[in-house]
Amino acid sequence: MNDATTQRQPRRSHGTRVREIMTRKVVTIQEHECVALAEQLMAQGGIRHLPVMRGEALVGLVGDRDILGLVSDGPLLDMPVRDVMAAPVETTGPDEGVDEASARMAARRIDCLPVLEDGRLVGILTSTDVLAERGRLAHKGAAGPTPLPLARDVMHRRVMTIRSDLPLREAIQVLVGSGQRHLPVVNEVGRAVGMFGDRELRASVGDAAAMLNGDDAALDVEGKVVSEVMRPGALTVPQDASVIEIADKILDERQMALCVLDTSERIVGIISYVDVLAALVGRKAREVKAP
Repeated sequence: MNDATTQRQPRRSHGTRVREIMTRKVVTIQEHECVALAEQLMAQGGIRHLPVMRGEALVGLVGDRDILGLVSDGPLLDMPVRDVMAAPVETTGPDEGVDEASARMAARRIDCLPVLEDGRLVGILTSTDVLAERGRLAHKGAAGPTPLPLARDVMHRRVMTIRSDLPLREAIQVLVGSGQRHLPVVNEVGRAVGMFGDRELRASVGDAAAMLNGDDAALDVEGKVVSEVMRPGALTVPQDASVIEIADKILDERQMALCVLDTSERIVGIISYVDVLAALVGRKAREVKAP
């Protein structure tokens, strides 16, 4: 097995198995190809991660967070993905139970697990795949004796926001430096009016490949403000929304983070798909040891 992967031998599950919900059509990139191509593939496909291959062998994983710091430093986008990819890669097998795989994802706050069978990449298990499946099961058991966690129970209370009139270049620096994937955008009175995150950042900087071919206008950030590139109409939930309601909204709207509002419609927290996944997985995730 390639030493750039970390694959545990999965137990066969009597419940839902990874192969039943994994994404089978996987977009990949070769390790020698450039970061600009990776950025372009993710933007075009609306995906956040690319398995990095050496021929047919999985050797790493590159995600939007690996590229974010380079996007505003255009010349670095011509480096090969091997220089920015994460390795080794934690993986799963098609016969591992979704319970076990999702518990590892939630406990380690990772967004995906490449799926290997006999050393071959056969799919990828994403947080969206798991969230949809866990949400379905939660719906079936919603009338059970255990109360469902609410937004106030799982949200992050320390929320960094940015103003809608903030220059885009400054917003990029704030996003990259904050370690957050999503920043709520507020107006002059502090009301949520949009969201600025990884996807909006990638879209706002233009065509990285064109920039590498000498088109300086491709890095199109000068003179712009956040309101021009944010996702408008911040998606929000009240503090007493259940994790099922939140999961449904995340999946329906394809927005990976939601603002949590109090009764005065002030932002009091933010909740991401990873937080919801951890809440739905529950105790099993807490039993998984950190790597």
